[in-house]
Amino acid sequence: MKNGIIAAIIISMACITSGAIANTNKKVEKIALSQGAQAGLKSFSGQVKMKGAVVILQTDKGDFPLEGESVKKFVGKKATVLGTLKTEGDVARIVVARAMEIK
Repeated sequence: MKNGIIAAIIISMACITSGAIANTNKKVEKIALSQGAQAGLKSFSGQVKMKGAVVILQTDKGDFPLEGESVKKFVGKKATVLGTLKTEGDVARIVVARAMEIK
């Protein structure tokens, strides 16, 4: 009986700790978004997809090619990216400084 109570306490503490970590991660992401905006970066949200060999962010304003090393790991996921919008001719692309999955 005593071992069962101790196990229940340990499991409860683990659940509380994991919830606190999840809340902390969300706060850190909000701070990162805020700091990115202060640095002149813009926030874009949408579905990350492959279009041929190019990774794109599909938004309600259109599809934007993404440029950055870490964007491929977000393919198939919703994400918010911080970056700079660059326009060359008729093509606008996002140079990504940071990307975060939307859960």
